[in-house]
Amino acid sequence: MRPELAKGFQILQAYLRLHLLTAAQYPAGLAVRLLGNLLNDATWLAFWWLMFHRFTSLRGWEVRDVFVLWSVCGLGFSLASGFTGNFMELARIVSEGGLDYYLQAPGPPLFHLLVSRMEVESWLEAAFWAAVFAVFVSPAPAAIGLYLAASAMVGAVFASVGVLAGSLAFVAGSAEGLAREVVNVFVTLATYPPVIFRGAARVLIFTLIPAGFVSLLPVELIRSPGWLPLALLAGFSSAMVGAAWLAFHSGRRSYESGSVVRLRL
Repeated sequence: MRPELAKGFQILQAYLRLHLLTAAQYPAGLAVRLLGNLLNDATWLAFWWLMFHRFTSLRGWEVRDVFVLWSVCGLGFSLASGFTGNFMELARIVSEGGLDYYLQAPGPPLFHLLVSRMEVESWLEAAFWAAVFAVFVSPAPAAIGLYLAASAMVGAVFASVGVLAGSLAFVAGSAEGLAREVVNVFVTLATYPPVIFRGAARVLIFTLIPAGFVSLLPVELIRSPGWLPLALLAGFSSAMVGAAWLAFHSGRRSYESGSVVRLRL
């Protein structure tokens, strides 16, 4: 195993153990956060179920397709926030000078930064979304593997969007609000069936804010399993990860350390 990979694995193990121990010390807080997330998830699922209960179809999309979309995006976002929880905090870390610690520490700095925060309640929320897929989609056994693969790739896309948006702080200074809004808009657009968008809006979700690939490709993969939608989703996910990596490492060259001295334990 290459030294960088070995060091990254050690970092991941250490943070997994740390966050598990922290969650075990404060179970009530974990339960409250998890309950809030599940209530929000259930509300959205109820909204879509009620809408399709009345209209049955939306330009070729049925309620099953929407539940596929939400279970993929839900599991993907849970994986992103559960294991790379700092993907929405990069702009704040950069503007406050907190990046110094990760640049000086051993191991890949971007990977270290992302995994240093993990939301344990998201691990449990991931089980909820897997259950939604199993119960409401009733997939064939082969579709389960495709679902897990698609969700992992969508999670990588969400984390990459966070890194891309957060990297704006390298050139724009304080960009926390803007970066968070970019992620929120992307995730929101990704959870809507792309067939509802027309004209300029449809062009937008496949170009400037390419959330349309997230809302289209996983559903097509589960509808009609095949190599083409899987390859397209893998290619899109890899491109987003590569763009995020380039944006971060290009920005760090111009990074100026913060003046605030912090002690990290």
